[in-house]
Amino acid sequence: MNCERCGASLNEGEVYNYRGKALCEDCYVGALQPPKSCDVAAVHLAQKHREHLGETGTQGLTELQKDIYDYIKGV
Repeated sequence: MNCERCGASLNEGEVYNYRGKALCEDCYVGALQPPKSCDVAAVHLAQKHREHLGETGTQGLTELQKDIYDYIKGV
C-alpha cells in the first residue's frame, strides 16, 4: 500500500486514515496540523514582551533578525 498523498510505501501497521485516505505518518500529521503563516497569539505575546521591556525598532533583536527587519522595511 502507498500513501495517497506522497506515494511512500507503507507497511500494514503504518497506515493512518484521514478523511477516507490512507496516509503515512508525516502526511497524517501534516493534514492534522497544516503550516500557518502567522501564529496570532505568538505575535501578540512577542509584541507585549517587547513593550514591557521598552524595546522598539530593532532593539533586542539578533543580527539576523535586524537584517530581516531592515530588508522588509526597505521593500
